Amino acid sequence: MSDKRKNRLFKINGVESDRYAQLVDKYVREKYSQSAVEAIINNYLSNPNNVQYKSEFTALQAYREQCKSKARTELEMFNL
Repeated sequence: MSDKRKNRLFKINGVESDRYAQLVDKYVREKYSQSAVEAIINNYLSNPNNVQYKSEFTALQAYREQCKSKARTELEMFNL
């Protein structure tokens, strides 16, 4: 297995799955474009004390956690 592919695998209940990563990405993209994610992260990293940047970053991270939970639930439901 190539290093590139290996880095895309995630363990869910002890099983490696790149489907999980695909689902998380799909759900995140429903709300945030790649450029929006990059802007939010870069803004926050450039000035983590900025209230607006911190708020946007915190919202993004919370949404990502929701997407991860949704992906895990979907994979478990369909035994993928």
